[in-house]
Amino acid sequence: MLKKILDNVFFLVKKFIYSILVIYAFNMIIYPVGIIIPMNLFTIITIMLCGFPAIIGFSLFCLFIM
Repeated sequence: MLKKILDNVFFLVKKFIYSILVIYAFNMIIYPVGIIIPMNLFTIITIMLCGFPAIIGFSLFCLFIM
């Protein structure tokens, strides 16, 4: 029982860290175009849950709105 809970916590922490690294890498690659995705809890959790489509959505939002 405890092992299953620890595995779930480890999985969520891994996804959280992966999301931070993906946002950072995407910002470094796409910075010359002028698109920057802010690194806050909302964007990290959204990318953690939705993955790559959330990155595309945030970048299109920043491109057309800002």
